[in-house]
Amino acid sequence: MTEHKKMYKAGKRWVVATLTVASIAVAGTTVNSQVAHADTVSGTETQQVSNDGNFSAPVTGTATQQAEDTSASNASDDDNDPRIKVISGDMNKAARASYEKQAQEAQQQINEYNNGIEQLKEQQTKNEQAVTYDQEQINQGNQQLNQLRSAKLSKQKDLHAQLEENIEQRKEWSAHIAELRSEWHKLYDVYQKAHVQSEKLYDLYFHQGHTELREEYNKANKVDQDAYKAFQEKQDAVIHETKTVELTQKGTQLSNQMMALANDHNPYLPEDKDKYEQAQKQVETYTTQLKNEQATKVNLASKISTLQAKLNNAELQLSNANGMIDVYTPWYKVEKKVTQTIIFNLPDGTQRPVLRVGTLDGIKRVPTNGPVSYEWPTSKWPAFTAPWNFGDEYIVPSVPAQTVYSNTPDQTITLSYTVAKDFAKENYGKLTSVIITPSNGSTMARLGLEGWHVADASRVLKYAYIIIKDQKTGEIVAETSYAPLASQDAQQAYPKIANSNQAKFSVVLNIPLKNLNDPLGVIARYTNGDSYDTGSLNADYSFGPIKADMGSHAWLDQCAFVNGKLHVAGWHATNQAPGATHTIILFDATRHCEIGRTTAGNDLRNDVQAVYPTIYNAGYSGFSADFDVTPGVVGDQLQIVSRWSGNDTNTNYVDYWFPAKLMMSGEDNNAYLDQAKVINNHFTVAGWHATNQAAGRQYHTIILFDASQNRELTRISVTPAERADVARAFPQIFNAGESGFNVSFDLLPEMATDNIQIISRWSKSQDANTDYVDYWFAPLRLLTDDNKAALDQISLPTTSSKSLAGMLLIKRSGVHITRLLSLTPGSTVS
Repeated sequence: MTEHKKMYKAGKRWVVATLTVASIAVAGTTVNSQVAHADTVSGTETQQVSNDGNFSAPVTGTATQQAEDTSASNASDDDNDPRIKVISGDMNKAARASYEKQAQEAQQQINEYNNGIEQLKEQQTKNEQAVTYDQEQINQGNQQLNQLRSAKLSKQKDLHAQLEENIEQRKEWSAHIAELRSEWHKLYDVYQKAHVQSEKLYDLYFHQGHTELREEYNKANKVDQDAYKAFQEKQDAVIHETKTVELTQKGTQLSNQMMALANDHNPYLPEDKDKYEQAQKQVETYTTQLKNEQATKVNLASKISTLQAKLNNAELQLSNANGMIDVYTPWYKVEKKVTQTIIFNLPDGTQRPVLRVGTLDGIKRVPTNGPVSYEWPTSKWPAFTAPWNFGDEYIVPSVPAQTVYSNTPDQTITLSYTVAKDFAKENYGKLTSVIITPSNGSTMARLGLEGWHVADASRVLKYAYIIIKDQKTGEIVAETSYAPLASQDAQQAYPKIANSNQAKFSVVLNIPLKNLNDPLGVIARYTNGDSYDTGSLNADYSFGPIKADMGSHAWLDQCAFVNGKLHVAGWHATNQAPGATHTIILFDATRHCEIGRTTAGNDLRNDVQAVYPTIYNAGYSGFSADFDVTPGVVGDQLQIVSRWSGNDTNTNYVDYWFPAKLMMSGEDNNAYLDQAKVINNHFTVAGWHATNQAAGRQYHTIILFDASQNRELTRISVTPAERADVARAFPQIFNAGESGFNVSFDLLPEMATDNIQIISRWSKSQDANTDYVDYWFAPLRLLTDDNKAALDQISLPTTSSKSLAGMLLIKRSGVHITRLLSLTPGSTVS
């Protein structure tokens, strides 16, 4: 593992970010070995030679003068690459020093100005708090003054009301006293009369001796005494009453108080003088204080504005200085040595290693902001041919000269001597079919290959293999032996090559799903070993790499309402699927919530596999699902999500989101009565009723309602009938396609006389009595009360009798009655 360190400047500080990547290390002489002919060695692999089995001093290529564009490769080069060595100091250090000093001074000024502005803003905050406090005190003082003024006015108003009340009381009491005096005078008159009568009887009784008047005198004396007592009591009440004086005194007191307040020109009551003057002083004091604070506020704002201007100028100076620092980015001279080790397999069974080195002289740039970057030229690994000769029987392996780039890794390759016979040169192949299908394991796929491999070497190399190699990692991911089959097309192409008539292969290999992400090399091999990698002689043919389609492909064949449910069908094929569980999800894109999900049956789709042969699940990518819908999704955008996952469908999955679609819109209640009439003594009703309000209400009932008597007559549950015409007219109503009905009711007596109303009801329960939506059609009158008759004959015989013959047709309640009537003189018909 190699750690890459990238330097970034965050604000005014350098930040080092460390990334870890995998690299290939050369250990010994047999790392990453591969068998290949000299003329098939990759152009990126070269090295140096040792004649004694040990590494010799490197043969070093020279760098070219023209630098390559390394923008795409610099990410892998950094100071942690042991191959990179810095060979100079900072080449721009002197030019950058003065601007760094300017930047430092400007930054110092910025800090000072920011601190000054911050302090002034703190003062400004305190000033604003003082202004607010002063204003509150002024408002509080003014409120107190207004309350004291109001108290005087309220007092005057109250005194006036009391005086008015006193005047009314005195008037009422004067009237009362006058009434008392009048009663007193009346009682005095009664007393005088009674006293005179008593004195008169007294004189007659005592002085004149009329004793018979004694009893009368006693009565008169009693009346006299009672009258005097009543008079005396009333007189005492008049003489001793004091309320008149009290009311008069109170009225005088109220008048004096009102006059005193009227003559006092102060706006407050005398007892409120101290409070009023204190409040007045509070208003005056804080008004003066407020003016001072407002002046301070203006002064602080001016100082802040001045410092802000200075701050802006310092920031501009810092920006200019940083701009120049960026111009003079630090850069260093560096060199990088890239090695290649070649392991030669000699015919005698020994190995000889060779090492080659390419040196790149480059530049390392360390910008003020951004990652460290490198600029590299290119170098060369010189061509090399193995110096060990084993005679004309063997072809000596060699490698051509090769350009070395900055991103060229240190590498190890293996070359072998091959038989130098003419027939070894004839080596051809063709891949005619590639198909990837699911395997039994959740982490594997089946790679099916068909083609042919013809080679003269097959005369002596009796074993045939197909090898799958991950070209990114170099790993052999699968291999299998095969028995060559008849191959007419190969024989026609190469009739002179041995075994071309028996060169076909048709194999199936299990490969890990993870390797589908990488290009897969297909190698057809004839060998003399009993396994693919043990032979000393091989005849290989490398086909072009298989690149599996790693896209996520899908199509929605159908998305429509069928039998009151949302029916969806289509396919979803992808090599990204982490497992074999296929889930279809209905998603409300308007409300951002899932409505429902169901596991798909992975329907066979040969058509999809034909288009996407390198997607392992294409042949079983089909799905179909049905979803219940509710009124809650009316007007919402609905979206179908196809999900491939393992057993847990909520973790480690890959989704395909089909475009959102408005499937149900509008909550109108739509219906039409195509037919409603009596046929063969039955009342037949036909029509349709479509509404999104019926979502979740799957039972359809037709009800006959007596509108005249306001009661239900009967009902029939119906099986919804297909109505393609309604579906075309209302495509966004979910049950429009199955909204039809056609029912017949037995005739009832009420149908002859009453207005009959038809109700179409969609309900959640089968009894149709709860959770339903109705459509009430207009009332109908089914039958009429006709009473018709025709007089066929009137005959008057010569006799005095008269006779009438006729037929009366009566239609009522659907019953026809025919009567033959005969009338005699004087008879009546009822």
